[in-house]
Amino acid sequence: LGSVEFGPNGYRSARLILVLGHEGCGAITAAIQSIQTGVPAPGHIQAVVHALRPAYDVAISQPGDDLVEKMVRAQVVLTVQRLQNDPLIAELIRNEGLMVVGGRYGLISGQVELIA
Repeated sequence: LGSVEFGPNGYRSARLILVLGHEGCGAITAAIQSIQTGVPAPGHIQAVVHALRPAYDVAISQPGDDLVEKMVRAQVVLTVQRLQNDPLIAELIRNEGLMVVGGRYGLISGQVELIA
């Protein structure tokens, strides 16, 4: 979080934090595989799998077949919420007009859809 806090805190002109997930995310695909098979990902990649577990839990409870897409969206929303609840960022939202939004980038279309 420190690197995200630095921008709007160190440079008061920064007014937007964009959390951007993307179509077909390989990290999310690897996390799904590790979670579903119970086989840990190699090295430090397992830490990423662990960090993505809450998004997996949200995604599997939602309707639809594309688990990767649902998990990308869930991770974006959860990250936006986490940032909005961070004390330093929350203060900047209240007092400095900072905005935290989430989007999903379509690799094929080149479009960004705002989702949070």
